[in-house]
Amino acid sequence: MNLLTYTNPVRRLELALVLSGDEEPPTTSLEIERPIDRVVAKAAEIVNSNSRMTEKDAKLAPVLHKTLKDVPRRHLTDHLFWHWMTTSPLKEFVIHRWPAKETGEYPAERYLGNQTLNGVNRNGLARLYWTAEATVEDDSYELTETVLTNADLHLQIFDSSFCLDDRLVKTCIRLLNDVGEHVHRKALLLLRIRIRTTVIEALDGQQLEDLVSHCLAMAQNLR
Repeated sequence: MNLLTYTNPVRRLELALVLSGDEEPPTTSLEIERPIDRVVAKAAEIVNSNSRMTEKDAKLAPVLHKTLKDVPRRHLTDHLFWHWMTTSPLKEFVIHRWPAKETGEYPAERYLGNQTLNGVNRNGLARLYWTAEATVEDDSYELTETVLTNADLHLQIFDSSFCLDDRLVKTCIRLLNDVGEHVHRKALLLLRIRIRTTVIEALDGQQLEDLVSHCLAMAQNLR
């Protein structure tokens, strides 16, 4: 399938019309071919499964990432591309994951994201791609699936500046996934305080692990 992007952003007020097919925003070709049909087929299989919603995210993320990982970054960071993805080829998955409210209004951020630093984490598909990008290791998506099935941990990590450093993201997932919501929230709060005065980029892997471990130990003592 030829990848497309919208010429203009989809507005919140027109989102329902776009999803219903009553309105078709103009598109521009990226002149890049990718087997999106395979992702669509996998998404349909996942939608029809009995898995929990977070597990469905975890199953789709690796497929989506493998399909798009060689696409130029300028397209993958363009919200217009993700508007097209969530409202056209993969809209059935996003609608299943984040359906319309009783009022008929869709949760727009899950389709359109927002313009904040971490706004990409709000788009229902971009969040899966960038989670996989930050957590894949030697073609293994174990950490991707781990964090996507732990919804609160994912939110705490990827809605913060942590998500800007992949090494720190991986370390947090490894050390905090099994400690419980109350503890991982406290540990991440302490970590946020520490990194205000720490140059994360200057730390090696062991130093990052020591930093997160120290915050975890403090959080456990505060219980």
